[in-house]
Amino acid sequence: MTGNGMSEMQFSLDYVDLAQWRLAGHGASRNIFENRMHPDVVIKTVKPSAQSAGGNRKVKSKLLFFKKWRRFGAYMVFRRELEEYLNLARKFAGEEKRLPIAKIFGFVQTSQGLGMIVERVSSRDGSLAPTLRRLIEERRFEQNHLDGLNEFFSEAQRLHIVLMDCNLGNFVWCDGGGSNPRVVCVDGTGEKSPVGMYAMSGVLNRIKLKRYRARLHRQIWKHGEAAGINVSSLVGMSV
Repeated sequence: MTGNGMSEMQFSLDYVDLAQWRLAGHGASRNIFENRMHPDVVIKTVKPSAQSAGGNRKVKSKLLFFKKWRRFGAYMVFRRELEEYLNLARKFAGEEKRLPIAKIFGFVQTSQGLGMIVERVSSRDGSLAPTLRRLIEERRFEQNHLDGLNEFFSEAQRLHIVLMDCNLGNFVWCDGGGSNPRVVCVDGTGEKSPVGMYAMSGVLNRIKLKRYRARLHRQIWKHGEAAGINVSSLVGMSV
């Protein structure tokens, strides 16, 4: 990289004004931003509506008041995802391995609070890879997408990947990067159990992953029928 390029990158990593970035997606509590000047990464942030002063978590239920002062505050989800990525990546030290979850590159202060810099998983045309939910809504979901999802869960069981959330919006279809098309999990990784039971036990985690896969199959069936897809023709559904 040239000196000017390095200066621009260093400046952007010191502080990012997200007014210069495009909102590419969002969930219940987080936003995802992209910028064509940085085509390999996206920035995840916690929505301002989901946090209070100092990055503490906003809690609606009085019974969960203690979570307001929990360490890491509204950013506990970042910690979970980082721990899961570290645990997986360490197993392939020195190898050029395509991971089934999005890579995490670091953190940066932004105009909307702390941001996590994450791999931008893309399609062949360079656009952001579509979620499985979007493929279903656009009636583009086919057998190869289901096969890719099932392959992800087979690899997740083998590599002991822990998931804390399970919905079709967390999985994208990646056919870019000059490699074989595959399903990548871009959100919802990490241990949510306070005692770490799924991280400690491969048996319990495999049971949970099988349950999650069955849940996703039910979602595919439900949303696929609503979209007019011939779901019954798909081979490999567990419903």
